[in-house]
Amino acid sequence: MNNYTVTVSNIGTTYQGRNRKAALKDYKENRDLIVDNYGNWNGESVTMLCNDEITAEHIGSIETGLNSIVEEWNNCQLIKVFEFPVINKRTGEKDFIVFDIELDIETRRFIATHESLTKEESKSGKISFCSIAIDPDFCLDSNLEELSNECQTAIFDSEFFELCD
Repeated sequence: MNNYTVTVSNIGTTYQGRNRKAALKDYKENRDLIVDNYGNWNGESVTMLCNDEITAEHIGSIETGLNSIVEEWNNCQLIKVFEFPVINKRTGEKDFIVFDIELDIETRRFIATHESLTKEESKSGKISFCSIAIDPDFCLDSNLEELSNECQTAIFDSEFFELCD
C-alpha cells in the first residue's frame, strides 16, 4: 500500500494517508493557493510524496516545470508509444492497440493517436485520439501515466475491444 504525504513549506504536512486522490486534491488546492498568492501560502513551495519519493513539487514558475518535462521528453531514447493487449469483442481474437505519443508544446498537451483497425472503428472515432494537458508540477512519468489511463479508458469505453489482463 502506498503512503502519500503533502507538505507546504511554511505550514508543514497538510495530508498524510493512503488515498492518492485525496493527496492529489490536497496538493492541487495548496498549489493553487500558492499560485494565487493567498495569505500564508504566498511564495511557498508544496511537495507531494509517495513512499517518501517526490511525485509532484511546486517551487517556481510553471514554465520551469514545463521546460523540465520537455527536456526529459526530448532526451528520451525510447519508442514513444503505448501498447495495450486487447480482445476483439466481435471475434474473441487477441490483438494490440498501439497509440503513438506526441508532445504538442504549443497547446501544452500530450497527445496519443491510434490508427483504427477496422472501418467501423474508424467511423466511431472512440479510440483514435486521447490527450491530456501537461501538468508542470508533476514529472514526465506521472503525466504519461495519466495519458495512459485516458487511453485505457477509451479502449474500455469502446464497443470494439476489451483490455486483456
